[in-house]
Amino acid sequence: MIIGDGPNMNACSYCNVPQLDHYRRYGKLIGWHTWQEPDNALRKERWRNWMNIREAVRRQKLIVNTLAGLREILTTNLHQQMDPLEEEELTELLDLWREKREA
Repeated sequence: MIIGDGPNMNACSYCNVPQLDHYRRYGKLIGWHTWQEPDNALRKERWRNWMNIREAVRRQKLIVNTLAGLREILTTNLHQQMDPLEEEELTELLDLWREKREA
């Protein structure tokens, strides 16, 4: 599943294969079966799982972008004397990064 596509809400209740591709399938727990329509509780669970994955990806991107910004600041100011204001900004960025990492 590609993150942007979202879950297949109507995939088989037993094996999570879409209805159009299903035909007859074999599952270890249930054996041979035809496509079974998922109930609303299963659809809701699939949707929640997908939303949790999207949130985790969003957080990961935020951390990567924050680290990239810190790296840029550090490499830019590596050979320069930092002003007190720049030091405060760097400290704020580091604190923000630590908070996001702990969340």
